[in-house]
Amino acid sequence: MIEAIELTVRRRGRNVLDAVSFDVRPGQVTGVLGGTGAGKTTLLRRMVDLERGGGETLFDGTPYRSLRHPMREIGLLLEPGVGHPQRTVRGHLRLALATDRRAAREGSG
Repeated sequence: MIEAIELTVRRRGRNVLDAVSFDVRPGQVTGVLGGTGAGKTTLLRRMVDLERGGGETLFDGTPYRSLRHPMREIGLLLEPGVGHPQRTVRGHLRLALATDRRAAREGSG
């Protein structure tokens, strides 16, 4: 379970993220979509404490900074151009799920 609670980031006196909250339940695959400058990367960076701001994100009830092995427990793709340019978002997710048979079974349908 991922719980994003009131995530807020301010830059140059204006809110880049303004109290964003959501939950992701086990077995769900969730994408963050929006146009250039919408705050997608800022949101993801705030979730894993790479961006200063308010609110917090809990991963199974634990803040990212308190996870024992965060790099093994949280998968996050921030760099543009890392994926295959001819593959769709769906194609990238299918590829990622193919490495985890349990997640692929739970996420199908």
